Amino acid sequence: MERLSIGDLARETGLTVRALRHYQDLGLLVPAGVDPATRYRAYGPTQLERAQTIARLRRLGLPLARVRDYLAAAPAERRRLLEDHRAELDARLRSTARLQLELDRLIGPVQERRNLGFDEAGPDGMLPASWDGGGERYARGLDPSVTHSPGASGRIAFLGDDPGEDDWATFVQNMTPAAFRGGRVRYRGWLRTRDVASGWAALWLRVDGPDREVLAFDNLGQVPPDRSLKGANDWTQVEIVLPVAAEAATLAFGVVLVGDGVLWADDLSFEALPA
Repeated sequence: MERLSIGDLARETGLTVRALRHYQDLGLLVPAGVDPATRYRAYGPTQLERAQTIARLRRLGLPLARVRDYLAAAPAERRRLLEDHRAELDARLRSTARLQLELDRLIGPVQERRNLGFDEAGPDGMLPASWDGGGERYARGLDPSVTHSPGASGRIAFLGDDPGEDDWATFVQNMTPAAFRGGRVRYRGWLRTRDVASGWAALWLRVDGPDREVLAFDNLGQVPPDRSLKGANDWTQVEIVLPVAAEAATLAFGVVLVGDGVLWADDLSFEALPA
């Protein structure tokens, strides 16, 4: 293997050049050689492996002092250091979960979970209140003429003639997952479809973490078997069940129509389930 420059090593490991220089100053990662004239650093296979280990430990949140101890330790001691770090992470997660619950109590009842029956109109009198979303070449709104229960339903209809791969539309809401953390959530709803020939229709549910990372997701097809609706269907109850981790920060949910046809949605609901 040819020697790597500091820039090459940065690209191979995901560490910044600044971090690599800092690790050299700390004695954590010393180059295989330094050109006396240019001061360019050169790294070999041993340094690459060590740098990859450092990068992985830093991604896992180990402080530099513990990284130094890990690199100098025997295998048994390395395992103990990692177990200690895992225990600290668990304690922080439990503490964060308690803070989230306390914040949820201060915030009060969640207001986002409204109009799950699509009975209330928004300010424009056409779109359902509390629901966002979008979709070019689609009509979205309330439909009092086709309902599962008295009132109205949410309706999404394709307006074009030739749907493409990027043609889809959705209704979407977000809510805090306080009632479901540490267990599972069941998301149910009634869907009806007509002329869904090129795509499919479904509920969808996503559990997001504190940094908006996706912790769990399903759209009646992501988690087998495929339960999405195609063609023409009378009112059909469908459901999604997902785990909700203790660190979950947001539930995003809605209904989606991909491709052509018409989708109606009504009487959505949530239920907390044990893990």
